[in-house]
Amino acid sequence: RVLLVTGKGGAGKSTLVDALGLRAAAKGLRTLLVENAADGTLSRWFAKGGERGRVHRLGELLDGIEIDPRRLLEEYFASV
Repeated sequence: RVLLVTGKGGAGKSTLVDALGLRAAAKGLRTLLVENAADGTLSRWFAKGGERGRVHRLGELLDGIEIDPRRLLEEYFASV
């Protein structure tokens, strides 16, 4: 199952996603949180520093990755 959370800045998306991720993992579901903003909210919430673009273990059954959409597009267009 894939759950996407969207909305305008400051609406509480990151808070909601993090809570949903924690709840899903607590229920025994393997969960991957994907942050596609450049502000590093996921790292701050879980006090995990790390390389962007790599999956990091955040807890039991809970992983997270931060991606930078702009950088991904720039890398793609540089390669074509």
